[in-house]
Amino acid sequence: MNNLVSVCVPTWNEEKTIGCTLNSILRQNFPGKIGVLVCANGCTDRTAEIVKYHEKRDSRVRLIEIHERGKPGAWNTCVDQAQSNYVIFCDADVCLGDDSIGLLYGKLISSGKTGVTGLIIPVYNGSGYFAEFLWPKPKEDFVSSKDHFSGGLYGVNKRNLLERMHQLGLDKMPGDIISEDFFLAVLIGEQNRDFSRGAVAYHVAPNLVDFISTCSRNLRGRMQITEQFPALMEEAHRIRGIYPENTLLSKGIYHLCKIAESKDVSEAYQRSLSLLIRVLAKGVIKVITYTGKIGTLPSEWRVAKSTKRPIEPREMYS
Repeated sequence: MNNLVSVCVPTWNEEKTIGCTLNSILRQNFPGKIGVLVCANGCTDRTAEIVKYHEKRDSRVRLIEIHERGKPGAWNTCVDQAQSNYVIFCDADVCLGDDSIGLLYGKLISSGKTGVTGLIIPVYNGSGYFAEFLWPKPKEDFVSSKDHFSGGLYGVNKRNLLERMHQLGLDKMPGDIISEDFFLAVLIGEQNRDFSRGAVAYHVAPNLVDFISTCSRNLRGRMQITEQFPALMEEAHRIRGIYPENTLLSKGIYHLCKIAESKDVSEAYQRSLSLLIRVLAKGVIKVITYTGKIGTLPSEWRVAKSTKRPIEPREMYS
């Protein structure tokens, strides 16, 4: 394996953001050799064209085009062609902090864990009135190594991960997986993953419609893993000592404590409204999902209903 780190970017129709993502990867403060794989699967816009432009300008970038739709297919292709044992995944609509790759790599080496996730920081960029209430600052309140394995930015030890998959009789990620980050979180296990708060990825905060869509996808993804991999779910609950019936209660208490710790009235109001919107949205989604009004979607990306405009790196740090 030639590269010290392979950075993989599965993408589908992200012409407005892929340029920013690649720029943020290529400017990383990382002393070792980085290889960048962009897997464009079934793109119908200018995503592949933009990646080819970067490919000509920088030899570290390589475009892979496949016709199979769905993130699992792109994920499997990236893992198969990554030239390093340490593989960093990021979404095609984020902008990485300048030290994120190095911090994830360092944490993978020092911890010996199979997976390390980064921190997604929201950027309010015309995302709708409710965006700042859905994602109040700091986002750290909603991210921890125990509760999440963020699909926006994470790193894996490829050798350890493949060994774990082989133990379960899997040669690759199943193609029908809806929520690949939750699948990986359960597959790797809490005891084998870590969290690097300094490894950040800036992402436009979703509006209310996108938030509900994401919640719906995540819920269906969790239902799918529970049905298809019950032994993994049972193992995860046993290790944590937390079962589905009290998980929501523990999270609710945690957020109520955060509201109580707020420094001023406006912050407490913002956190309270955020919690209320989340509870209502997830409650409605669960009702219509369990009653069969929403079926399990095929594992493919959905174009956000809100129009994204290109985000320049300088906007991320303003």
